[in-house]
Amino acid sequence: MANLERIRNRLKHSPFLSCPACLFKLWIILFCYTTPLCHTFAQSLNYINYDTDDGLPSSEVYDIELADDGSLWFTTDRGVSHFNGYEFQTYTTNDGLVNNTNFEICKDKNGRRWFNAFDGRLSYYEDGQFHPYEGNDSLVRTSRWEVVENIAFTQGDNSLLLPVTITRHGNYLIRYYRENKSNGRFEKKLIVDDESDEVAKIVPLKGNAYLRYQLLFRLGADFDSSIKVKLGEDDYIFFTKHELIRVQGDQARPTGFKSKGEIDLTYLDNQQRLWVCTLDGLYMFDEGRYDRPARTYFQGLSITSILQDLEGNYWVSTLQEGVFKVASIEVEHIDLDKAELKKEKALSIAIMDSCLIIGTSNSRILYLNAKEELKQFYKFPESLEAFIIQKGNSLYSRMGSKLEFDNGQPVVRKLYSDVSTAPINIDDSLVIFGRFNALIIAKQPSATGRGFERVGRIATGKRIMEVLQFPKDTFWMGTVNGLYRSHINQLNDFEQLRADQALLNTRISSLLPLGNVGFWIATMGEGLLFYRQGIIHAYPFTDGKQSELINSLFLQDDHTLWLGGNEGVKKISFQLDDRGVPRIEQVKAITIASGLSTNYINEITEWKGRIWLATEEGLDHFSPDLATEVSHPPSIQVEKVVIDTSDFITHSNPQLAHDQNDVLFHFTAVSFSKPDRVPFYRYRLLHERSDTNWIYTDSRDVQYINLSHGVYRFEVMARNNSGVWSPEAAVYRFRILPHFTQTWWFWVFMFILAIGVVYLLVRRRERSIQQQEAQKRALQHARLQAKEAELESLRSQMNPHFVFNSLNSIQNFIFKRDIEQANYYLSKFSRLMRDSLQFTKLKNIKLDKEIQFISAYLELEQMRFPNRFEFEIVTPEHFSFHQYTVPPLLLQPILENAVKHAFKNISYKGQLRLEFEEVDQKMLQMVVVDNGSGIVQKSPELPDVASGHRSLGLKIIKDRIDLINRDYADEPAYFHIENRMDLNPAANGTKVTICLPLELEAI
Repeated sequence: MANLERIRNRLKHSPFLSCPACLFKLWIILFCYTTPLCHTFAQSLNYINYDTDDGLPSSEVYDIELADDGSLWFTTDRGVSHFNGYEFQTYTTNDGLVNNTNFEICKDKNGRRWFNAFDGRLSYYEDGQFHPYEGNDSLVRTSRWEVVENIAFTQGDNSLLLPVTITRHGNYLIRYYRENKSNGRFEKKLIVDDESDEVAKIVPLKGNAYLRYQLLFRLGADFDSSIKVKLGEDDYIFFTKHELIRVQGDQARPTGFKSKGEIDLTYLDNQQRLWVCTLDGLYMFDEGRYDRPARTYFQGLSITSILQDLEGNYWVSTLQEGVFKVASIEVEHIDLDKAELKKEKALSIAIMDSCLIIGTSNSRILYLNAKEELKQFYKFPESLEAFIIQKGNSLYSRMGSKLEFDNGQPVVRKLYSDVSTAPINIDDSLVIFGRFNALIIAKQPSATGRGFERVGRIATGKRIMEVLQFPKDTFWMGTVNGLYRSHINQLNDFEQLRADQALLNTRISSLLPLGNVGFWIATMGEGLLFYRQGIIHAYPFTDGKQSELINSLFLQDDHTLWLGGNEGVKKISFQLDDRGVPRIEQVKAITIASGLSTNYINEITEWKGRIWLATEEGLDHFSPDLATEVSHPPSIQVEKVVIDTSDFITHSNPQLAHDQNDVLFHFTAVSFSKPDRVPFYRYRLLHERSDTNWIYTDSRDVQYINLSHGVYRFEVMARNNSGVWSPEAAVYRFRILPHFTQTWWFWVFMFILAIGVVYLLVRRRERSIQQQEAQKRALQHARLQAKEAELESLRSQMNPHFVFNSLNSIQNFIFKRDIEQANYYLSKFSRLMRDSLQFTKLKNIKLDKEIQFISAYLELEQMRFPNRFEFEIVTPEHFSFHQYTVPPLLLQPILENAVKHAFKNISYKGQLRLEFEEVDQKMLQMVVVDNGSGIVQKSPELPDVASGHRSLGLKIIKDRIDLINRDYADEPAYFHIENRMDLNPAANGTKVTICLPLELEAI
């Protein structure tokens, strides 16, 4: 009544009261709020109701429109709402609407969605925003505030076409307003339905829907199903106030359908079912069966619109209770608690005498007869849950009663106290059943109806849930902690079955034989198992997970097993392999997303060709061939990107600063049939240097912290309940710029700077080296000058030494009065003195000059010491003396030592041999060999000759060699003296070796 008063106050002073169309709308609203709600149990649908508590702005919903991405639009009297499967986003006049009350939604050829408001004006939605229609002023002036009932567009120029229904003298009239594209103004037109009107003569049919069709036909416009439903070429369904009319060509005839409430809309779904929305419920005709009784849903509610989304779900809008989502019309529901204050669950079901028997949570046993009338079989006085157990054609309750029909009347016979399993025949007179933690052996009841009489009790210590005889001589007990077996003749001796060396210690909920092959085992923890010949086989399903909690099993035929648990129903198709073990070929999951009222299933059976479920919400039933596959994959988009919790970026390919590296993605996939057991989304972040694997989640937000710089590509996909992924991933690309220290130009700069620093260091080093070199050269020059002076001094020392020895020889000749020899010697001596003086001024001389000087010197020494020695100069073939240079007077001291000291005290004639040889094309080797007395001792410096005299000449030679090595370190010269006896005991004398670099030029 509050809503009614609100509407009355809204319209109290409104000029709309003078408008017949407005009054018609008002009558619809008042009818809806004053008509009491009523429910029928037969043919009830499972649904989810969305109302103001879920985000709708109002329970009064007029129209539903499907967006391109699969989301939904709703018009209400409190704004326009958009639903993406997660939340409702409502738009009002604050967002650009011209009025909060809007009726119809219509999409034009340009993709804009139009909304007609209660005051006759229009709004449209484009590029994420609402805009008032630019021609509203002209429309209002022309229509004088008449309520536009429909929005249409001409096929030619996409001009607006707006019809209004009025009545005059009992006749329907259609006034329409057509937009003139040239001037943006509206033209008023009128179509009248009477006998004289040309339009009415086409088909003798009364009704505003037909007149709107004529408008469509004459003006080339296109209206939605609120006017007509097209079944085929020239085949339409129109509606009047309470009837459906089928028009085929020029023939029109009623279908025979008449509704209690006035018809507001017709709709043809993807399966060619015809839906009729009325002010007193929703009607449905199967394809082509329009002359048969319709199925009725939501009786008592004013249904304004129905729509089937891309995933096959139905959406129904009402004027009282918001919107209903129906996942499937193939799954029908029966509530058990309409007359009860406490919610009643269906705990178990069974078939007896063509009736469906139901045990409930309210201590009642109900039954559905062949007419599907729900009646009470029995109500136990205890406030306990009423479970029923079927064994063959007999039916028992867990309260120890047997259920029967006697002449069509339900009868309950008390047989025993509470039981947990149905009795199983041991022989003709005894039965066995489970009760709590024991097996009970009892006598069969007598014909008088007397109950079971216990004759034995076997304490198992385990709570028994199920007893199965398989084969005839073996009893199996399913307990709360495993599976046990016992032989019929040794019931006291039972053993626990083991599987794969581990205890099967989970709860057994059901044991179901498969002929003589084996039996199925339903567990509350290990999923589905199968026993055959001592081996337990486990069955994981197609999603890689086992259904861990199974409440019930039902074997439809030799190849179809139904399984019910806490995750809905599974239809399992199987075949026996060569070992006789079932091989699962297909698993079809049926859940809330498929139309069930709940996913918690207590028991399953088949009745009247349909599968029936005892659930926590009552009874569900459907065809065994129920289609559950959803072929349409969800559409997905990245809706928002948050940078560092504050910056919002909606466009792709942004460039972010190096410190904007905390990124959150918010994405949404539109799906109203999300998967139940597996994550809905998967995402990954691809980087230019590495790719990541898919990550699965149900969250719509993904955050990355402290990302490194580079180019990134974020991808996200979603899948529907059938496992079909989005055809393309929603992609968001972005780039995080590096810190300036990580940029190429920074490294180029640093490289150039490093090169500059290195260059400066090198230049500094070079200058230092140059200065050192200059100092070294200066030092070397000074040293060279010193060496030159020293060498000059050494060479100068050679001349007095040589002159002294030569003068002694001349003096010796004079003493002997050998004037001729003295003159000859003096002549030779003067020549040697001249050469010696000349050589003293030179650094190096040619080897042939040195040899000439040596030969002349040795000839003088032979004259001085006659018959003391002989000498020989040996050179290799093709030896060119003039190619080699040597320091002057280098060999003279060695030869002098040999003549003067080596041959002094020997009794034989001395032999002196000079050898010249080139070594490795690098060194000139000069060897002086004598057969004299040899060396007395060795010293690192200079040896003493046999006389003990320390030779000054040899010291000079060594110093000269050291001077040479200062400049020729790579090919050093050396001076070596050795005793020949050390090399060969039979040899006498000394061997002196001097090696000089071939490139010797200056010292």
